[in-house]
Amino acid sequence: MSFTRRNYPRMPLNLPVRVMIDGTWLDDAVCKNISMGGMCISVEDSIVKNQQIGKVELHLYHDDEEIVFSGEFVIKWIKLSKNNTTEFGLQFTYYDSLNSTNLARIVLNQLDTVQT
Repeated sequence: MSFTRRNYPRMPLNLPVRVMIDGTWLDDAVCKNISMGGMCISVEDSIVKNQQIGKVELHLYHDDEEIVFSGEFVIKWIKLSKNNTTEFGLQFTYYDSLNSTNLARIVLNQLDTVQT
């Protein structure tokens, strides 16, 4: 019997993402995986433990359409990766119904990509 603490499965992703923490947009942020509950972000910038909340914006282009997700988050963990980038896991704390629909479309699109 395996145990997982996640409420939603994560889908691999490798897309640029806009991340704002403490009123500052981070440079070169990349979304590494995504779920309905959060995502893993990799950045060149360092993140300090007291930076806990922020905003995220992701644009996915699929079938000649732009799908945009925007939401607020809290940082759950931070680690320095082997290539000297910082990775952090975030949990979504707020997104409206339109962004909920768009997030579901992004996650389902990634599920289709992984399965094909």
